[in-house]
Amino acid sequence: MSTVYTSSQRKYFTLAIVIFLAGFLLYAIRNIFSAALGAIILYCLFKPIYIYLIDNFKLNKSFSALLTCFLSFIIIIFPLTTFSWMLVAKIKEISNQPKEILLIAEKLKLLIGKYISNPQFIEETLLSIRKWGISAITDVLSSTFDIVLIIVLMYFVLYYMFYHYSKFEETLIKYVPFSRENSLKFGIELNRMTRSNIIGQGFIAVVQGFLVGVGFIIFGIKDAFFWGVISTFLSFLPFVGSSLVFIPAGIVSLAYGEYTAGIGIILWGFLFVTTIDNVIRFFINQKYADTHPLVTVIGVVIGLPLFGVLGIVYGPFLVSFFLLTVSIYEKTYIDKRNDDKLHHVY
Repeated sequence: MSTVYTSSQRKYFTLAIVIFLAGFLLYAIRNIFSAALGAIILYCLFKPIYIYLIDNFKLNKSFSALLTCFLSFIIIIFPLTTFSWMLVAKIKEISNQPKEILLIAEKLKLLIGKYISNPQFIEETLLSIRKWGISAITDVLSSTFDIVLIIVLMYFVLYYMFYHYSKFEETLIKYVPFSRENSLKFGIELNRMTRSNIIGQGFIAVVQGFLVGVGFIIFGIKDAFFWGVISTFLSFLPFVGSSLVFIPAGIVSLAYGEYTAGIGIILWGFLFVTTIDNVIRFFINQKYADTHPLVTVIGVVIGLPLFGVLGIVYGPFLVSFFLLTVSIYEKTYIDKRNDDKLHHVY
């Protein structure tokens, strides 16, 4: 009895079903995609610690995975969530003081109003920022459950990635559409880029945030710790970064007639805070991958709307991942094809 479909037809029908179901599942979990992405990033960063615990302390795989997950939470996730809630609390405090905002607007109009064509623009901008702040607080509070769910799922995935790390990596090598050699190179480069983007840039951000906080203390500007923390996270943004804190702080100080504090914090920012970026980045690029600032800029622009605050980390990672894939493809296929053409000509 002959079958309805040929072997080739069954193959393509099966592949079509697999692609359809994979697409459907990806669409279904699109809102928790950041959990998987976060697990991959944490895996790249903390796998050496997991291996170290097993090899040097002879701990079992399960306990080592749990301990590594805990360390990653304390080092990365806890500071990020703490920062988010600090920011929400500060925005709420500022938003509840409209008179203070109007007073700052009046002071700024007296200081720089004569240099701009529409002095009312200052007040309108500050009120728009206040309105945005209230909206941001509402969004954060309403998404608290989603954030907790994503963190739980991320660590559920991360635990099993550590526990079955050999099998996990072999499976990736098997299904990634590269040769085994290129797959291994891809993994090494991805690790280097991840460490450059997160460990390297993270270290720069912490140093810059610390220096901003010190500057606030030296020149007697309020909330030095809070603005130091804000500067730490803003320092992930290339070119502008911590200047989004110390320049407005200086301008507001000048508007209140505090000329020493105003001029001092701006000079401190440009002489020390921004300069240290270039110095540290030079050594980081030698130790890890040399990540172009445009990668970070584009990554942050893409990441923030998609992932919120975590987009500062996720965005550059995705852009680096894309560029690395393009590089592997180019070396494997385009360069090889050009070499074959030259060989044929000669």
